[in-house]
Amino acid sequence: MSRYQYREIGEGEGWRDCSKEAYDGYQRDPHIDTRINPDTIDYMRRCDSQRMTEAERLITDALYAVEKIPDADVRLTDAGSLLVAARIRLADYVDGVPGIVTRPIQTLSTDAGQ
Repeated sequence: MSRYQYREIGEGEGWRDCSKEAYDGYQRDPHIDTRINPDTIDYMRRCDSQRMTEAERLITDALYAVEKIPDADVRLTDAGSLLVAARIRLADYVDGVPGIVTRPIQTLSTDAGQ
């Protein structure tokens, strides 16, 4: 079973195995769908602190630190959500999966009064 797979668009469930090099080429072809074979991804690694990378553990620690702040504030909720998104995106990189494309966020506050 290969980690990388492709199919022609409209082919239904006709996924075929391919090499990493072929996969990279197929990603540029508008007539081809590509995917990482879901049977080869160990999603449980993301939940196991013993198997997380150091960077994933540090993001988790930062999330716990934000959650310990006793105030209820939308900015704290936003910070927690961004940390979770960062940990997921990092795990996508570590696991070698494309994941969800992320967009830059607004970096300057528009809440002048806060």
